[in-house]
Amino acid sequence: MGNRRRARSVIPRSSALGRRDLIKLGIGTGVGWKALPLGAQQLPALPTDGLGQTSSQNVQHWPDIQKSQEVAATTQTGYTVSTGPGWVNNSGRSFGNGPMDECSRRIVEFVSSYSESKLTDSLVETINYLMVDTLGTVYGGFESEPIRISARLAQTMPGPCTVFGYGIKTTYEMAAFTNAAMIRHTDFNAAPHNNEMFGGVLAVGEALHSTGPQVMAAMVIAYEVVTAIGNTGLGSYDPSGWDCPYHSVGAAMGAGKLMGLDKDQLANALSLALVPHMPMYVCHIGVQSMWKGTHSAEQVRNG
Repeated sequence: MGNRRRARSVIPRSSALGRRDLIKLGIGTGVGWKALPLGAQQLPALPTDGLGQTSSQNVQHWPDIQKSQEVAATTQTGYTVSTGPGWVNNSGRSFGNGPMDECSRRIVEFVSSYSESKLTDSLVETINYLMVDTLGTVYGGFESEPIRISARLAQTMPGPCTVFGYGIKTTYEMAAFTNAAMIRHTDFNAAPHNNEMFGGVLAVGEALHSTGPQVMAAMVIAYEVVTAIGNTGLGSYDPSGWDCPYHSVGAAMGAGKLMGLDKDQLANALSLALVPHMPMYVCHIGVQSMWKGTHSAEQVRNG
């Protein structure tokens, strides 16, 4: 009996798998899958269609929009952006805001009219493909130093949203920043780098208990808005100035859709996301700091 007890005492106890163990296990599974012979891999089909990519003939150019003197307000149309003696602001917008400019009107009308009922099979396939890409890049950025720093900060700000992998519940903006940075950190996420916006959309969707189709529709909205603005060719990674500020607008429109904002509120969200938060290209130049891998996450947070 004594020998049996001693034999039992030397058997090591099995410890429960921790968070980092699970992350490593997930990476190992992915690597092992890649190592299989090609015939044994069940390769996912690539998307057969993009997210509403337009032909060059349909691209909107800023000079055409800027020269338009007629703009549409939320409730009435036909207002001019020019003012003079005796001009009265009767745009009907909340808080005395002036008439909505044409570019903002086009964006918010698209966002307001879009819904999960417009999700086609090809769009669902594309979003699923991007989500697989997102999960893979989350693995890559999970243990990086800037993400650990951000997670520690998020822990000091309790809220309804979860930081990927850490189980930390934090505020909307801290979850959006940390999750988006986790996606973008390695620079391996789908190019052009836009799916970091999913970090913000998922944070809002979780907090509001949105349905899966609603979240997918918000993701499509974010992508469509960013792509449409980016097609103007201005402000995108310009060494002499701005550093592609569109992620804030896309994230704001996706989140605004989930929040049920009306056109007037969406226009305000668009302005608040963009006007105070214009990033500069300098973070791409010379010896780069941690900000290089998190700069677009800041734009998602601002949205």
